[in-house]
Amino acid sequence: MGSQGFLLATSVYIAIPTVMVFLSLLLKPAINRWTKIVLAVLYSASVVLLSIGEGWAYYYFLSAAETILLSLIVWSALRWPRAGFEP
Repeated sequence: MGSQGFLLATSVYIAIPTVMVFLSLLLKPAINRWTKIVLAVLYSASVVLLSIGEGWAYYYFLSAAETILLSLIVWSALRWPRAGFEP
């Protein structure tokens, strides 16, 4: 079992993508775009770093799937029109 601090940090880490779904409806397009890019890059880095030293095949599979999906988010955000975009 983890400490309360570890469990709180893990909960925040897991809650951020859920909050981003909601915020994507509220944020202005330019802010939304860069927030998605920055968070996706940070999450991709954390997924790769946390998978180092793992020995379970399922963990590698899910890490690869998550990294691919996060890369698609960055790619999509980079391709958004810069002006006149309304969600």
